[in-house]
Amino acid sequence: MLGTRISFIKESIVGQSILDIGNLGGDGKLFKELQVMFPQIIGLDNNKRLAKKLNLKNQVIGNADDLPFKDETFDTIIMAELLEHTYSPQSFISEAKRVLKTNGLLILTTPNPYALHRILRFLLKREDSIGDEDHKLFYTPNAIERLLKGFKVEITSDKLNKRYLPSLRMLGGHLCVKAIKKDI
Repeated sequence: MLGTRISFIKESIVGQSILDIGNLGGDGKLFKELQVMFPQIIGLDNNKRLAKKLNLKNQVIGNADDLPFKDETFDTIIMAELLEHTYSPQSFISEAKRVLKTNGLLILTTPNPYALHRILRFLLKREDSIGDEDHKLFYTPNAIERLLKGFKVEITSDKLNKRYLPSLRMLGGHLCVKAIKKDI
């Protein structure tokens, strides 16, 4: 059973060179947890003020669409709850692909607009919300697959028990993606 998106991320990481892009979201809570498991992990975020306040080890200031790393540097790149905050996700993906090693793993999570709880909330309460007002775009599994051309993509969702509800496996709160960079 896939639990939360956090457990999905932690259990998916491979290799020793790891980059967490947008790592200061949620005041860096996930990044702090990952640093305990993977002390060598590097975090990249564009929020200078928060980076200074949190003073985290291995923190780099930069932008996801212009990564300050050499080609094929990382075994795993994490983009947790990041893509929905930009109108230009392809530039983020292109840069991640550039710095990811061949057969490296890109881990993405993003809110699922078709989550069962969101559908029920809309039907029963007429509430239409997918979270943060800063969210710009939302993704279906098909849209993610198109965005990740050149990757071998596996998509699931969190918080629903696939053993008992296999037909509902894509209705969890977040889409959770593993994408392996292929040599083209």
